[in-house]
Amino acid sequence: MTLLRHVSVFLVTAFVVAVCALISGRASAQTIAAASDAAQSGATASPTEVRLVVTFLNVLPPMAAIKVAYDRGYFKDAGLKLTFASAIGGGDTLRPLTTGDADIAIGSPAASTLAVLKNPGLKIVAIWLPYNTIYWIGTKPLAQLNGAVVGGSVGGSTVNLLLSGLEEKLHVKFDVQKAGTGSEADNWDAVKAGHLQAAWAVEPFLTEKLRSDGAQIVIDPVKLIPDFPIDFVVVDDKFATSHAPAMKDFFRAIERIFSEFPDRSKQAALAKDLAGEMAFPEPVIQQFLSGASPEQLSKTYTLRMNANVFENISHLLQLAKMINAPVEWAKYVDQSYLPVGDRLSKLP
Repeated sequence: MTLLRHVSVFLVTAFVVAVCALISGRASAQTIAAASDAAQSGATASPTEVRLVVTFLNVLPPMAAIKVAYDRGYFKDAGLKLTFASAIGGGDTLRPLTTGDADIAIGSPAASTLAVLKNPGLKIVAIWLPYNTIYWIGTKPLAQLNGAVVGGSVGGSTVNLLLSGLEEKLHVKFDVQKAGTGSEADNWDAVKAGHLQAAWAVEPFLTEKLRSDGAQIVIDPVKLIPDFPIDFVVVDDKFATSHAPAMKDFFRAIERIFSEFPDRSKQAALAKDLAGEMAFPEPVIQQFLSGASPEQLSKTYTLRMNANVFENISHLLQLAKMINAPVEWAKYVDQSYLPVGDRLSKLP
């Protein structure tokens, strides 16, 4: 109590001195700034707690990057205290938002869109990796695509939605099977066992299997549907609007860690820290980063909004018969928490 009394006296004295100097005409900009700095340092606010739900925290680099940023203090620097909860994907990721157990969820485009359409208290606030990163791998080229037995994932997943788009683009019908939990590892095991012809894969799992397990890319969706996100970021709108500065700080911290992916001078340290969070050794992650061009990583690890992404997701959801009409994105997306340069001038 005595310490607080002394701090209060100091702050008041500093402020009074500055004001008196101003009135007498002798105040300098430095005097006023010193008083302001003293007042701010003596009244530092407690960090804002943000409850975050993510999928595959130990498998996907953009998810593990959040934990790396947390461990490095990027969120603490932004005045935030994050708590993490993991999920298996699909609708499971969004459920904590609807029950009030989370503030932000990073979930599949299908599950996220359906959630905001059904729950007026939720909003999409960002695209999570706007450039397609999903491939299908096998042990040999597919003799024919029509009828090929390919691995899918859980209901409402990004992978399953992408398969609908590929069927349209390629004019084929896949035999989609979910091996085990639907993870890329379970699907790949099923390929090697002869139960599937192709398994979905993203980095760094893709690099690991291509380089050491006899895999080859047999379907390349990146060329066919490039503007396809891995996830959307969804928020409890009440939390977001009442904590707007914290939401903006959250995305600044994300932008800070994302900017390190294409930076060759920072990739070694990033690979080391990602390996500490992921189920992949450091050399594999380093190979993934060094094997991709800075341009590719820049357009993937970004918060820049992409109108084509929204148009594609709306079309694919209709194609998959999950919705009956195009999504009016302006009603369900709030991009005001993103850096100004990342926002669209108009939502589709």
